[in-house]
Amino acid sequence: MRELREKLLGYQRDAVSRLGNIPLDRLRDIEEGRDAPTVSELEVLSALYGLAPEVLAEEPIALQPGDGIEVMASLDEFREVSDATKSRIVAVSNAAVDLADLRRRIGVAPEPFKWTLLPPRTAETRPWAVGKHYAERLRAHLRLGDQPIRSVRDLVRDAFPEVSVLHGHLGDGGLAGLTFADRRRGLVIVLNLDGKNTNPCVRRFSIAHELCHLLVDWNRKEPLATLSGFLSEKALEREQCANSFAVRLLCPEKVVRSFAKRYGAVKALEFLTRDYGVHLEAARLYLQNAADKQVPPEDVPLLGISAITAQWEGAEAPRDVLEFPLEDVPAERRTLVANLASQLYSRGGLLRDHFARLLGVTPAHDVEQVLYRFGLDAPLSREVGQRCNS
Repeated sequence: MRELREKLLGYQRDAVSRLGNIPLDRLRDIEEGRDAPTVSELEVLSALYGLAPEVLAEEPIALQPGDGIEVMASLDEFREVSDATKSRIVAVSNAAVDLADLRRRIGVAPEPFKWTLLPPRTAETRPWAVGKHYAERLRAHLRLGDQPIRSVRDLVRDAFPEVSVLHGHLGDGGLAGLTFADRRRGLVIVLNLDGKNTNPCVRRFSIAHELCHLLVDWNRKEPLATLSGFLSEKALEREQCANSFAVRLLCPEKVVRSFAKRYGAVKALEFLTRDYGVHLEAARLYLQNAADKQVPPEDVPLLGISAITAQWEGAEAPRDVLEFPLEDVPAERRTLVANLASQLYSRGGLLRDHFARLLGVTPAHDVEQVLYRFGLDAPLSREVGQRCNS
């Protein structure tokens, strides 16, 4: 248990004690083998470590081949974040595991990932050029032409039904999102609701960035785990490729060049943000790299960027996360997990306690409110109705 905490996940013991509400001396006794963990302690630790309680109860603890949590924990970026952020990342990972299990139980497991984008035919290997190639290929596949994407949120939902999009409060630091692709979780994109992603145009960019990791970085034979927003030495080229992909998926390079040439840098910047929903930082860099145009910082306030950005809020708002009846349900469990768990509970396929656990709350909460959110009846109400009809 100690080796798992220290060497794999990099948690400090006092952080696990605090986050799991386990006294420090008690945790030390468990790790040093002087006492066995209780069932409730195993459940708490399993939530923090992203492994099933029965796996933690083994001696020695044996990770399953291809376990995504092992891939994620091996990332330099994972080592850089705080223990509190690690626990949030693991919480989202746990939600993805539960979502995959719910899909199997309810019989709506997604089809295998069918998307294949051909690699560049040239010997060009610079990350930005590779990202550009894949963005152009995807726009062609989706028949987007030169038109703006009205909602990246809806594009991924409709064009990539194999991919689950979850949201989580991952803190105000550099973490923009993460991606999983493994047998336990399926294909999952997670967007951070905090930090720069409070800007809807940044969210557009972030989800496109994460999509690149699935299309380009996942080789289908090995599990994938990425944390985006940290440019460690190992991740630098991967992130550069995904950034190039994201901005060119939002707006084709030929459109940027043509508009910048015709109207100049300032008008082109306004055009990129207003008409194509590219966030300011990415738009300025895009103009500089693709059209050799720079916008002086003093000219930016004149564009009314905040008002332009606000017009994209409706297109990219995580509505199901924001409009939820139980405040204590974590963000990552408010959408797909809550929906499928509600369907199972409504039809009598889940006990109420299990339904509450899947929502991330206690049975003392009024979990039936969640059923009404999805237009479903409580199991008892449905049975009473059937008896009355008969």
